[in-house]
Amino acid sequence: MLSGCEASKSTIFKQLRSLFHKDVFTKESRISYKDLVWSNILIGMQTLLQAQKDLLPLEPISSKNSTYAQLILDADKLRVDRVFPILAECIKTLWKEEAVLKKVILMKEKFQFHDCILSFLDREDVFEQHYVPTKEDVLSARLKTTGILWMDFAYQHKHFQVFDVGGQRNERKKCLIHFVFCLTIPSHHVSHRDSYF
Repeated sequence: MLSGCEASKSTIFKQLRSLFHKDVFTKESRISYKDLVWSNILIGMQTLLQAQKDLLPLEPISSKNSTYAQLILDADKLRVDRVFPILAECIKTLWKEEAVLKKVILMKEKFQFHDCILSFLDREDVFEQHYVPTKEDVLSARLKTTGILWMDFAYQHKHFQVFDVGGQRNERKKCLIHFVFCLTIPSHHVSHRDSYF
């Protein structure tokens, strides 16, 4: 599968894997996705807060929550396992109390934002220390693919190989064979970090 970034190639790849490789969603493998889900939430909230500053500068975060907003903006995304438990209450409070963030969501075609983050933000369980991602959480969690991943499977006595190539421009150069091109319908008009294919 080959397409621009953020076109759900890896999600399709994970779905195929779940159909043909039954060990994909064991509890142990799902636990390994916890930090990724937390990272998605943290980066999503950072994106929303930055978009609020850029798109609605005259509607700032309330003064009582501005410290929370700054803590989130300054958080180290690479240490999500350490910072997320501390920031979880900040994120939940901002999401529940700041109406301006809901206005920013309505403008999401102007910046890159993953819809899965909305479903994560609306749930209490993902903020718990002992959270175990569900199968749907694993499928929804976003991770930039680097390199080429592949999977073999058989269907109706036919052998298939599926390749997932990173969507960033420098990753596409690695593929030398024909691929299926993927485009998500809702995102055909969205501005992406990697604008041109």
